Amino acid sequence: MGRMIARIRSELYYGIIGLGTPSQYFKILFDTGSIPLWIPSINCIDSCGCLIHNRFESNNSNTTYFNGKNNWFYFQYGTGIVSGHLINDILQIAGKIVENQQFGEIFFESNPLLETAAYDGIFGLSLKLNNLNISSPLINIWKQNLIEKPLFSFYINRNTSTLIKGELNIGGYNTNFYKGDIHYHNLTGDSFWTIEIDFGFIGRLKFCNNKCNAMIDTGSYPSINTIEPLHIDCKKIKYLPSINFIIDSKTYQLNGKDYVGKPKEINIAMHPYITETKTSILQLTFH
Repeated sequence: MGRMIARIRSELYYGIIGLGTPSQYFKILFDTGSIPLWIPSINCIDSCGCLIHNRFESNNSNTTYFNGKNNWFYFQYGTGIVSGHLINDILQIAGKIVENQQFGEIFFESNPLLETAAYDGIFGLSLKLNNLNISSPLINIWKQNLIEKPLFSFYINRNTSTLIKGELNIGGYNTNFYKGDIHYHNLTGDSFWTIEIDFGFIGRLKFCNNKCNAMIDTGSYPSINTIEPLHIDCKKIKYLPSINFIIDSKTYQLNGKDYVGKPKEINIAMHPYITETKTSILQLTFH
């Protein structure tokens, strides 16, 4: 038991995992906004997003298990879908072995973002989805006693010149990567990492006046939001207003340098995009 530390690289902060025996390695986007783990199949030949990425060859793994019953896999994202079937195999992450991990082997994808993505597939970090009977990697890792504590943490570094671009720590957190205290907030659901925001404000502009839910999502793209990105002179960033979120009476503040990405930080900067939906869910997207 202990902690599992996966190094995260630049270009949307992807990491490396292995699947099968012997291991086949893939670049993975760690996504708190979805549950499934999926990888393109070698048999995915009609989708451009599959052809330009590493693809899983189940016939080359000695440990692939395919049950053949109710195994079709389908997942809807904001920009398209992926579909295929579910199989089980060995997952290797951060030097640890996760036995009998279920994941989607994708035969079709219609997500245009995958055609230019630096990663091959997605590693879902949500808890569960009621309409999908899918085994979560997080739950498997915990059940197989590979970590001491049921928690995980992200460190995301905007300085791309450093050796460590980021870190996913499953089972703990690294005290070298933060200052101050850690604050915990109750979840408002049992599927996604959603919490309740008391309210927020930008200068005199107040939003989320009557409380609203917020999803902590590491895998969303600013480009799929309905709000178009704005361009600003870098010399004026320090004069931008702060964005403030009040959660359980605790204020979390983002200054201009926190939510504006410079040209050299394209795809790896942190951008908060705020959209209040019809269901009063405030989506917070960070990169």
